[in-house]
Amino acid sequence: MEEAKMKRSRGVIERFREFLPPCNAIISLGEGNTPLIFAPKLSARVGHDCEVFIKNEGVNPTGSFKDRGMTVAVSRAIDRGAPALICASTGNTSASAAAYAARAGIPCGVVLPAGKIASGKLVQAFAHGATIVAIDGNFDDALRIVRQLGEQKEFVIVNSINPDRIAGQKTAAFEIIDDLGNAPDFHLLPVGNAGNITAYWAGYQEYKSQGRSAKLPAVIGFQAAGAAPIFHDKIVAKPETIASAIRIGNPASWKEARAALDESKGDVDVVTDQEILAAQSWLACNEGIFVEPASAAPIAGLFKWSQKIPQGRQIVCTVTGHGLKDPDVIQNRIGIVQKYGGTSVGSAERIRNVAKRIVETQREDCRVVAIISAMAGVTDELIKLAHEMSPDPDKRELDVLLATGENAATALTAMAVNALGARAISLTGAEAGVLTNRIHTKARIANISPKQIQELLADDYIVVVAGFQGQTAEGETTTLGRGGSDLTAIALAGALNADACQIFTDVDGVFTCDPRVVTDAKKLDEIAYDELLEMAGAGSKVMQSRAVEFAK
Repeated sequence: MEEAKMKRSRGVIERFREFLPPCNAIISLGEGNTPLIFAPKLSARVGHDCEVFIKNEGVNPTGSFKDRGMTVAVSRAIDRGAPALICASTGNTSASAAAYAARAGIPCGVVLPAGKIASGKLVQAFAHGATIVAIDGNFDDALRIVRQLGEQKEFVIVNSINPDRIAGQKTAAFEIIDDLGNAPDFHLLPVGNAGNITAYWAGYQEYKSQGRSAKLPAVIGFQAAGAAPIFHDKIVAKPETIASAIRIGNPASWKEARAALDESKGDVDVVTDQEILAAQSWLACNEGIFVEPASAAPIAGLFKWSQKIPQGRQIVCTVTGHGLKDPDVIQNRIGIVQKYGGTSVGSAERIRNVAKRIVETQREDCRVVAIISAMAGVTDELIKLAHEMSPDPDKRELDVLLATGENAATALTAMAVNALGARAISLTGAEAGVLTNRIHTKARIANISPKQIQELLADDYIVVVAGFQGQTAEGETTTLGRGGSDLTAIALAGALNADACQIFTDVDGVFTCDPRVVTDAKKLDEIAYDELLEMAGAGSKVMQSRAVEFAK
């Protein structure tokens, strides 16, 4: 038993020394040997007899996969007589570098983007005594500064541009093969700076070359929709995602990761922030594994890809960091998203009634986001005016015009809430972070970045958002088509991980058929997604089909 305990406490250098660069000094915190957990509910959700395993890297000493590479990088730095360490970071690298520098007894400098680091990670770097410099910029800007400082030989860079980091991180692939007896068929990972996907592929190849695995997996990486340079094959100048660990627009290991994806016959795809948050919540509630948002990207990706995976395959998803790394996302979780249709805000009196309901909801200890449609008749009047100007109005200009209806109703609702003594602020779709494609008058939501909403909610504001509208990446106003405010409400509820999305209308509920036509139509207490989708497809005006699909 004592020997088994000793074996479990060894770090990755002791365990895999023959596969790693030579290290005389060993700076270790007992990293590695993380659990590969069978996920029965996730397997059932994927279906067709697939087995899904979670490689839980969040149980490493500083709570993330970075420790595997850091033990090698810092040990090698000490061997070379390094005076100090330095790194750029979105959070996890800084926590790991600071801890291993403290263990080694040398200084550590961290350059990070101001205001864009999760609190759990920043606290770790402070606790370990690192010198922290916050800059006005993003991670890519921070890494440029670190590269320049590294050239002065006063620091050793411990980002994944250091090959010793990649060498240490590949040991996770070794452990997976040791546990399964072979490589899995598919391996899904989040992709930020792309060092990890590079390292896993190197590890799988090396173990196979040594006869320890009979096959190689298809490696599939998932990037956040607002920070997806590899997917789009172009640098993202201003990456945006709630998943701070992968908020990177120009990955340092881009070329190597692309090669890994191609050589493994894998792929790269994107997941939205709302899909990431939904996956984070699902994994915690169904498999008991709490991960930070970036770690939920491969889980969201698996949900998206489940029908593409053949029968009976083994799948490994790496979750890279513990949920306590980024607690702000959970703390900012709101209670209710409410949507009010045009009839509900059709007059000054009705707007005041809506305001009362919103304030009452907040007083029940709920954070409230209200989605508002244009006042009844306003949209039709604006369309009529547009056709008086031109028989075939330009769709771009029509979107700009129609959006004013929701903007007006939203501002009036915020005024009414403020008049009741509460604090409200109105946001356009663009201000709320609703990003769409460029199909004017029938745009589709591409991503939602609700950071401004979350900040306002944290300051106890009621946030009143204009429904039916969004903004393209180029800054153009778009509208979402019929039922677009329902879609706005559901999409924001998902992005904010809300407990409920309430749709208020001028009818009593959902009926089996039109009660104005069929007198014995029955009101439904509840309805399944598929049933509602079928009703919408049959022409029912209960809810836009795209909104139902989004909710599902």
